[in-house]
Amino acid sequence: MDQLPVLHFGTLVAVDDPVTEGPDLGSKEIGRAQDLFLMKEREFGIVSGTGFFRFVKGYAVMETEFMDSANLRAVLKLNVTVKHN
Repeated sequence: MDQLPVLHFGTLVAVDDPVTEGPDLGSKEIGRAQDLFLMKEREFGIVSGTGFFRFVKGYAVMETEFMDSANLRAVLKLNVTVKHN
């Protein structure tokens, strides 16, 4: 089996890491990461937000551009499409 055990059906993973504007540790925090970084590309639905993005609907595709497992850091690329009423 070539999948990581963490990707098996029924496995729960909790992630709440800071997402910053850039790769520098001092970059402004713009959100919290709550999905798996071990997958190269993943898509997820957006059903709401906060502030200006309250009540939005849409989807996002997140790609892992670089992973530094030893230091628990990653560079991610996000493509987000939302509809705001």
